[in-house]
Amino acid sequence: MARADAASASAHPDSIKGLAQSVAKPAYRRLLNAEPLLRRAVPVLIIAFLATICVGAFVQVMDHRRQTLTNEVASLEAIADLAAERLHKPPEKAANTIEQPHLVLGRVLPSWAIAAGRRFLLTNSDGIVMAATPAGDSTIGRRLIELLGPTQPLTTFGAGAGVMEITLPNDTRALATVRMLGPRLANSR
Repeated sequence: MARADAASASAHPDSIKGLAQSVAKPAYRRLLNAEPLLRRAVPVLIIAFLATICVGAFVQVMDHRRQTLTNEVASLEAIADLAAERLHKPPEKAANTIEQPHLVLGRVLPSWAIAAGRRFLLTNSDGIVMAATPAGDSTIGRRLIELLGPTQPLTTFGAGAGVMEITLPNDTRALATVRMLGPRLANSR
């Protein structure tokens, strides 16, 4: 019996090997036939993958820009509203004392508002810049219309225009907003 088991054991691997070859040979032949097509498809698939990555990166950058602009618009709205509100309140010192315009601007702006690249201007009722941040700004004495450009709705609508992305006369793009003050504040110098 042991001899019979040994004989069937040696016949068994041959039958499995034959079965595996009958199943694998057609698949292997199909793979050999498809190999040139697969070799041409790999670079196309790599290029498609890289293009997808580039499109995804572009979408992400544009979304980040949109979010940053939204945050900056909200921040500028808050700063402008806060400064206008503080300008409407009388200063803590005596009412008969007249503050210099640059001190008024320094008093109404919160410390966190003066970030790199931000400029704040305080004008009189004629639209002439009386004070500016950062200190020593060359805009003092110039008209607001010269700085923003004559076609800006900001100078016409004021706070109603909100924060707008504008192109300045020197072709620089900027976010800007304007708040009109009451006659008592606008005429003080």
